[in-house]
Order: sequence, then C-alpha cells, then structure tokens
Amino acid sequence: YTDEGNWLFIPLYKTEQVRELIRYGRYGEALVEAAETRAIIDRTSERWMLPELLRLTGEAHLAAGDRHAAERHFNEAIAEARRHSAEDTRRKELAEARNTADHVSYQVEKSLKEMGEKVPDSDRGAIEAKVAELRKAAEGNDLQSIRRLIEEVRQASMAMGQAAYAGQEGEGPQAGPTPGEGPASPPDDDVVEGEFHSV
Repeated sequence: YTDEGNWLFIPLYKTEQVRELIRYGRYGEALVEAAETRAIIDRTSERWMLPELLRLTGEAHLAAGDRHAAERHFNEAIAEARRHSAEDTRRKELAEARNTADHVSYQVEKSLKEMGEKVPDSDRGAIEAKVAELRKAAEGNDLQSIRRLIEEVRQASMAMGQAAYAGQEGEGPQAGPTPGEGPASPPDDDVVEGEFHSV
C-alpha cells in the first residue's frame, strides 16, 4: 500500500486486525496493533477510522482489566465521533452553498443576456463583477463569504429587474384622448342661419 501511496486503506485494514485480535482474546497484541494504527492515522490525517479504533482500544483495555484506560479511550472515541459529525455537517452546508452559488450565477448571467441593452453598461459591469466574485468564492471553503455573496448577487439581480421594468413603463405609449371624447369638430362654414318670421 505505501509504495502505491494508498494510505487511505491502511487504517481500515489495521483496525480490522485489532478487531480480530480482540475477538480471539489476544488483547495485548490488539493494543500494540491499535497503537501502531493510531500512529499511522496521526501521520496521514486519515482520521475517519479513529472513533472506531479508539472504541476497540477501550474494549481491549477493559478486557485486560484496565478500566481507567478503557474509560479514557471510550470518552475520546465519543468526542472524536462528535467532531466528525460537526465536520460532516459543515461539508454538507458547504456543498449546498456551492450548488446555490452556481445556480444563482447561471440565472443572473442568463437574465443579463436576455435583457440585452435594457441594462445600462455601468449596472451590467457591476453585476458581472459580483457574479465573478461569487464564482471565485465558491471554489474555496469560506462558507460565510459564499452565503454573503449569494445574497448580494440576488439583491443586485432584483434591483436590475426592477430598473428594467420601470424603464419599460416609461417608454409606453403617450396618453391619448379618452375613448368617446374625440377632438371637437370645427364649425361648418356652409351652414346658413335662417330667419324666423311671425305670420
């Protein structure tokens, strides 16, 4: 494994060895194997098997009669498991934020293309710069920055849409006469006023 650089599987393999040694009652050998495995985990930062290794180490100590060492390893296993749970939650939130950033960026870029000249060049440049900043942040691990930029891009997009809509209203047809109220007819010059005589 080490020649190929596959350190990922060594903690798993050696932890299973510890489990089998405990199963057959070889607790001293299990503790030696567990210590070697822990050293590998610390060296490679492949800590995903550490909670289980610590639990097995606690079992070996308990079976060997060392309750104090067993309790210490059990508590460490619980703490490590909780830490990994928090990391898993953060990784999930980061993945969701990155997906949202990609979706929001795509939608805003699409809107800019569809609106065309309705968006002033100054506004277009500012929004494109903000989208580029969001895409750059999504490549990193700063969850708060990604979330902040998502909101800023959304707000800029809403303002852009409102401005474009207001511009369309301002370019509407001029108000004409009210239906049924056409222009007054000019006087007819050919009309002759008659005279009325009493008989």
